[in-house]
Amino acid sequence: MGNEQHRCIRRADSSQSVLFVVRAFCVALLTAAIIGLPGDANAQSYRFNSVVVEGNQRIEADTILNYAGIARGETVSAGKLNDAYQSILGSGLFESVTLEPRGGQLYIQVAEYPTINRIAFEGNRRMKDEDMRRFIDSQPRQVFSPAKAERECRDPDRGAFPERSPCSARYPQSHPPQR
Repeated sequence: MGNEQHRCIRRADSSQSVLFVVRAFCVALLTAAIIGLPGDANAQSYRFNSVVVEGNQRIEADTILNYAGIARGETVSAGKLNDAYQSILGSGLFESVTLEPRGGQLYIQVAEYPTINRIAFEGNRRMKDEDMRRFIDSQPRQVFSPAKAERECRDPDRGAFPERSPCSARYPQSHPPQR
């Protein structure tokens, strides 16, 4: 009888120890979740007294700021800076965009795509150049867009350029894009 009672006490002590460990783990996990997770109060924010736009040659700085959607003196979050970056790049006017907060200033560095000088159809004997122009939307004096040029060359609905055509959009080596 003493032996059975001793086993019951050991089982009770053992289950209380497991319960204590589980409770301690839950409390530690809950504390870490409350303290460790960033909330809006901990989110990084910026306030810019001035915004400097660099690298633009044809596009006005005010146009770039309009795409960014950030006003001078406005407090913005890191997420808002990312949205500004996406908006500027999504305009299709820029090859690259960099947003860099430096103290109370925001520097926006852009590299514009080149402007189309002329469009030449080379190596084609089946169609006249004038007929081929009907199948593209790009025009001289427009901003060159690699994605648009690729779509124009590869779009099967246009019907002018065969699927395996060596279509390419390039600019002459003597006139590289301005950066």
